[in-house]
Amino acid sequence: MNSSVFKTFISPYHAFSLHSARYRHVVPYCVFALVALPLMFLFFRSISVYYMGHVIVFILFPLFLWVYLNTDEVTDIKLDVIKVVVLTTFYFSYLLALSWVMTRVIKATLTFEYMLITLGYIFLLFIVAVMITGASFFHRYAQRIIRAKNI
Repeated sequence: MNSSVFKTFISPYHAFSLHSARYRHVVPYCVFALVALPLMFLFFRSISVYYMGHVIVFILFPLFLWVYLNTDEVTDIKLDVIKVVVLTTFYFSYLLALSWVMTRVIKATLTFEYMLITLGYIFLLFIVAVMITGASFFHRYAQRIIRAKNI
């Protein structure tokens, strides 16, 4: 890669290079929010609260994934890909189980449509996870080049 690009480009991610330990405390709060927000519909028994939780999760999920990938000291890409696949598989299974619980609790008449919306939502989260993981790997690669060239 041309190193002059890195000389002129000030990365917007420099504020989010989370190699310091002070950012590690953010991950448990993000996990709590990602798990608890979809559960709020059980308390309110409302489909609108259920989908509002999905909107908030859609905003928080990329932030969590970025922080999770950039606070690790181990920078093995294969290991990180495996971690992201396992993490997203567990989380998407959790969301599918919650959508099934939602159809049973609310006794929805449009069960098939709710499940299609949930599957579409999970597909969007998957696309976002792939994009964030790719951006994180490129960010690591760029940081390695910058450190190697002492730009």
